[in-house]
Formats: sequence, structure tokens, C-alpha cells
Amino acid sequence: DVVAAFRYYWNNYNQGRPFILAGHSQGAKAVIELLKHEITPEIYQHLVASYAIGYTITQEELDSYPYLRMAKDSTDVGVIIGFNSVTKPEAISPLFKNNIVCINPLNWKTDASPGVSYQGFTASIDPSIHTIVVTGIDEDKYYISKTEMKEKLVALLGGRAAEKLVL
Repeated sequence: DVVAAFRYYWNNYNQGRPFILAGHSQGAKAVIELLKHEITPEIYQHLVASYAIGYTITQEELDSYPYLRMAKDSTDVGVIIGFNSVTKPEAISPLFKNNIVCINPLNWKTDASPGVSYQGFTASIDPSIHTIVVTGIDEDKYYISKTEMKEKLVALLGGRAAEKLVL
């Protein structure tokens, strides 16, 4: 249980030191829930940042929970660093339609200013969907089709188990 683990860490290991919270997807939801329900003013004093990548935070949540604060630039402390990314705006998941938190990790901006990676791709926030759109990336290199996924799972788990996992 994430709450029990965080409480144990805070009570037994933190010893008043700065800390971060980090999670992706389901782990990001756990980070958000900790910020909403477990962080106290004393704990918040030590929070450097919360990385909640690949999940949704709504305006209603930002308005309702004082420790849900969006990062605005690279020098902010005690904030949420969050984003979702796609290679095409139409690829955004319906799960992210109400997301409001997005900062570009390449340039620490919350506007549409492009950030360029040393790897050659560009990432810009689409303000209409609060999502980073990545261009200049070879999708074939990073995308795994259902067929490829099934082949990999069959090799790893065997036929029946893999078929149950791949829709």
C-alpha cells in the first residue's frame, strides 16, 4: 500500500531531509493521491517536487487541494511536474481530456515554446489539449504494434497466457 509505505518512510527514514515523489501512469495517480490526502504542512516544507507523469490532474483538483501546485518553471519548489506526450494530437487518450497540468521537460515552459532534445526531436505543448506533441521522432523505432507485442509475449509467456493479455 502506497500510503503505508510513505508513512513508514516519513516516520523512519526521512529525518527532516528534502524529498521528491515520482510516479508514472498508475504511479502518478498514487503520487497525486498522496499529495491530496497525506501531505501535511510539516511534510510539505521538505517536498522538493512531485513528478506525476502520464496521468490527469484537473482544474477542480488544483482548486481543491493546496499541495497540488503546477510547476511554472525550473526553479519552482513543492510543485507537480507533470505531462502527457503524443506524436500526434489525435493520439491523446480520452483519459487525459480534462488534464490541465503540463510542463515541457526540455525547456521548463508551460506555453507552446518548443524544446529541442539533444536526440534531435522537438517537444511543444499543444495548449488546447495540455499535452506535449513530439515531432522528429521515428515512430517505427518506438512504437510496438499489437502483433509485435503478442509475438514478444508468446515468446516470453507461452501462447495461451499471451493471448489473454493482448486484446
